[in-house]
Amino acid sequence: MGGKTQVKVKRKLGCGAKCLKFLLCFFNIIFLLAGAAVLGVGVWILVSANSVAAIFGSQLLVQSSYVLMVAGAIAIIMAFIGCCGAWKENKCLLMTYFIALLLIFIAELVGGILAYAYRNEGKDAAKKTMRDTCKNKYGLPNEDDVTKQWDAVQEDFECCGVEGDSTDAYGLWAFSEWHKNSADLTHLVPPSCCKRVDGEVQNLDACQRLLPLPTNPAYVNTEGCFDKVYKTVVDNAVVIGGVGVGIAFVQIFGMLFAICLFRQL
Repeated sequence: MGGKTQVKVKRKLGCGAKCLKFLLCFFNIIFLLAGAAVLGVGVWILVSANSVAAIFGSQLLVQSSYVLMVAGAIAIIMAFIGCCGAWKENKCLLMTYFIALLLIFIAELVGGILAYAYRNEGKDAAKKTMRDTCKNKYGLPNEDDVTKQWDAVQEDFECCGVEGDSTDAYGLWAFSEWHKNSADLTHLVPPSCCKRVDGEVQNLDACQRLLPLPTNPAYVNTEGCFDKVYKTVVDNAVVIGGVGVGIAFVQIFGMLFAICLFRQL
């Protein structure tokens, strides 16, 4: 008795399913580019994080850079799987893509909620470590990274010390290890605190001596650095957050298109 061979005929996609297929490919190209951008930002932060970490006394930025690089790499892999699943009309790949995107979306949501909930603790910790590196590490022989980064911040942001806009800011240097070990104890602030015109210090000696009056120095940047740096971080965080929300929307549409195309196959 001869057996009958059954040939499985591939289901022909309708117009709606074809649109879903091409839309899913299109959104995954966007997702791929976004993942590459996130990966690039992670690498950039890693390269510059060691000097920034010198001031904050924390490896948080370094750890964040690894998280971004992993997230970017995963996004690129997921975009590739999504495109292959849609183009090849492979149900297994589409379901894998949907589940992976769902898990990533949940992780992003939880991470965003935790970051928002603990934002004040992070701000306080950063301020505390800035004060510590200012008072106890700047200018010491084995703390070159701290010294260079403090000088760069104070010059770039035209600030002095940690917090406040008067003697509370620049007055902190008088109690620092740098001042205690200074060859001239009349120098109360480092040169990077001094006002500059076309990149040149106006009057270095008068600046470091807080002339004409310690309560009203003419040549010192009197505003603390923390608020200026923190504002820059917040401004960048808003941009990054906006990009994150955009990526989240791409993920949502990707999941919807994937599950709809899965049901059409």
